[in-house]
Amino acid sequence: MSISDIKLLEELNEKKEYLIKEAEDFTNKYMHTGLTHNQINLILGIANEATSIKEVINFLRYQIARDEKSSNWKKKNIGENLIKKLKEIYEKPKSEGDLNEQQKNELGMEMVRYFLGYFSRESRYWELKNKKEGKDESGDSR
Repeated sequence: MSISDIKLLEELNEKKEYLIKEAEDFTNKYMHTGLTHNQINLILGIANEATSIKEVINFLRYQIARDEKSSNWKKKNIGENLIKKLKEIYEKPKSEGDLNEQQKNELGMEMVRYFLGYFSRESRYWELKNKKEGKDESGDSR
């Protein structure tokens, strides 16, 4: 492991609490739209293979375009809001630290992956909690 790898890990570890909080807030705000845990995992899979935030955004735009009934990605603009959130997270390292441009891009992409991982976990918890409480996907009691 190189010194730059260690520096990236240290920077990432410092940002985990922030990413967890962002995922919790995003889940609480948007999970009632009908988006499912499986859909979030699909995005996470794309992000884990992507080398650029543009690949993830491209996939999300495709999912938004496919949502003809506005039943999940277009509902309450969750797709566009997720794109905005991912861009915000990706750009965060650009204004911090003493990393070079490549390291900032790598850190930004890793932060996106962590955020989506935390979002996936939160969404699973949210789904199971609402199912147990007898609520539909909007969070309302049945």
